[in-house]
Amino acid sequence: TSERKNNVLSLFFALSVSAFLALPAFSADIHPNAGKTSASFLKLGLGARAIGMGESYAGIADDVYAVYWNPAGLNSLTQNEITAMHTEWFQDIRYEYASAALRLDTKSVCAFSLGGLYLSGIERRTVLENPEDGPSLPEGTFGAYDILAVASYSSKLDESWTLGANLKGVYESIDIYGGFTVAVDVGAMYKIAPNVNLGMVLQNFGPHLSIREKYYWLPLNIKIGLGFKIPEVNLTGAFDINQPIDNFTKFSAGLEYNHDNL
Repeated sequence: TSERKNNVLSLFFALSVSAFLALPAFSADIHPNAGKTSASFLKLGLGARAIGMGESYAGIADDVYAVYWNPAGLNSLTQNEITAMHTEWFQDIRYEYASAALRLDTKSVCAFSLGGLYLSGIERRTVLENPEDGPSLPEGTFGAYDILAVASYSSKLDESWTLGANLKGVYESIDIYGGFTVAVDVGAMYKIAPNVNLGMVLQNFGPHLSIREKYYWLPLNIKIGLGFKIPEVNLTGAFDINQPIDNFTKFSAGLEYNHDNL
């Protein structure tokens, strides 16, 4: 109904304004856990659509990229999907990602994904015994890379609830040193009303990763998102709240307008 649409838009506007006003409270502070986690590439968002919506995707994840944002959203797929992505970051950092999702039956979807971030040509120097002498002359180069393998499953419990989970293998390497660990993501999607969903996700839960006998926790994150669609005007909106282990609470919001169902 028109009243319901207005209520949803009003809620979205209120949440977005609240998030904007809250930003200055955190902008000048450094979280006490900043820099203490490993496998930071797990924080990098995937999919142009999701990133374009301000990474607000937990409540509307409805494509193969749901593997990253909310595995419960895989059950929204109407057909099998496959995707591949190449990203060029600064300093010649590259990220490759591929994922395929397969519907098993009317209530179950599985997916398999591979990702890798890599960087080469880092200048090697040695810290000299006397700190006043500074670092040594260049001694060649080395590289670093991260690898991610994911198996996903989503199941629709009833008309309101959908659950999903990821089992992930994570490997991180720098020069001749490396470490491996496993982690899980658990997600849920609850249909509040037609075209209005609430998404909830626990990301990167697992044991620490060890490199050179030093232990680093994975970037654990708790995510809650609200997503809505107004089919009559081809409008999609979303609002997410993230609470990472190594940073302050993050708010994000996004809108998508689909012109002539392009």
